Amino acid sequence: MPSFLDYQKNLTAKGRTLGEVRKYQADEIMEWTWYGDIDTRTCYLFDMYHDPDPRSLYDMKPTDEMIPISIKYVKHTSQTLAKDRISYHMQMKPSQTMCVPYYEEYEYLYGMQFPLGLYLLVPDEKGKYNRWLVVAKADDVAQQFPTYELLQCDYTLNYINRGAKWNVASVLRSQNS
Repeated sequence: MPSFLDYQKNLTAKGRTLGEVRKYQADEIMEWTWYGDIDTRTCYLFDMYHDPDPRSLYDMKPTDEMIPISIKYVKHTSQTLAKDRISYHMQMKPSQTMCVPYYEEYEYLYGMQFPLGLYLLVPDEKGKYNRWLVVAKADDVAQQFPTYELLQCDYTLNYINRGAKWNVASVLRSQNS
């Protein structure tokens, strides 16, 4: 039976650095243990054009147009009187690829990076799905296990664009300065 050192030598012999080998191994461990984490849950991605009910923010039901995705939903900060609202992050599996077929258009037109700008239905502790918005990559330089900032949608904006009335779920957020 080969030792761990022999295993690393075998991987580095394939042109990988020791750092790349460790990243690969960490990704594999993350994949193998993904569903054992209490923060893992199945959520649903969609955009404003595939939104079945733009006025609904809480207790939503997934539809066939929404794309299921397994994420880790992580509380990033805690509430205090001196800080803004609690911050939440989502993390996808290392093997997760872009699973929203129409998102390529956003990448091309707006230079977006998957999954930024999409809505996400996240189940709460009672199993009810609430609407969140993926707003930013939490750490732009993270090379392993990237996370994305989530904000819970709390308002519906109504506006008229080229003669058509639109309803869009949104986040109105005030920040301390």
